[in-house]
Amino acid sequence: MSRAKAVLEIRAEAPQALDALMLADLWNAAWDDEMPTSARLLAWALEAQSPRSVAVWVASQNGQPLGFIIASHVADGVLGWVDALAVRPHAESAVVHSALLEAASGWLKAAGCVTVEIGGGVRSLMRGVLQDTAHADWFPNLGYADAGHVLDMSVDLARYAPPQDGTAFAGVVRPPLARDRDDVDALLAERAALWSAAMGAPAESGDLLLVDDTRHHGRFADFMLLWSARGLEGLSLLIFADSVIPLDLAYPYGLPRAWTALGPVLLRNDCAAGASAMLLDASMRRLHNIGANSCVAMQVRERALYADYGFTPLRTWSVFVKRL
Repeated sequence: MSRAKAVLEIRAEAPQALDALMLADLWNAAWDDEMPTSARLLAWALEAQSPRSVAVWVASQNGQPLGFIIASHVADGVLGWVDALAVRPHAESAVVHSALLEAASGWLKAAGCVTVEIGGGVRSLMRGVLQDTAHADWFPNLGYADAGHVLDMSVDLARYAPPQDGTAFAGVVRPPLARDRDDVDALLAERAALWSAAMGAPAESGDLLLVDDTRHHGRFADFMLLWSARGLEGLSLLIFADSVIPLDLAYPYGLPRAWTALGPVLLRNDCAAGASAMLLDASMRRLHNIGANSCVAMQVRERALYADYGFTPLRTWSVFVKRL
């Protein structure tokens, strides 16, 4: 007598009720040594915080979890994100991936999103689809378009030395003081006037919301601020082992300890030449001076700028998008 085939179940779950440790185990089973992570990072990704809304679906067969997907969007936004997608190695992994993506896409469309992007969100565990992995070729078959790629780049801070040439900028970079909060608020309020050094483009909502979130719920001291005679010109966000943003997000394992990461680097788009270089150099010097050995810059498109400061490619992400 033949046994009935196990039915794949895709179930929506309340993010606050999920066991972050269970999801971390699923993630690590799916990604092995490529992107090991922690329950702390999963709990951070699951946290809904205005204006961000988040939803989760878990795939299972016979009561055994096979994988999960986390999706999010921001209020009144037309772009939604797949923040995490992990499926255990399984004979029908492609089917599970497709079913999870379909569930997340339906939720995003109902919320008013017209496009979904793999990674790139405010608290995405992914910056896209990790290249050279077994399922990277599945996404075009599911209707996703390749929108280019971004890099994670790393630098050996023990050997850090700034480039000898470059355009000088008439300014100073320093950690923030308590009195600087109003200036930071005012700068971030000028969202249309900000430029992202990492992306080589106008700052995206993910950059700004990530900075806003950290500013209100983390340590203000983790910033570096760039000043000129006309006031605050830009900022960078440094990520340490005890920062509110989990350092696991950079997946630094395999690099020399102590680990650090570089979050958004944002500047006024009318800054004089040399501003981004000065801010980046001061950020690297601060990390070097506290004894950090490795720094990961995440979601980089402007490879040349970071290469000038010793950064080399660590991993490459393909950015996939789909109209809903």
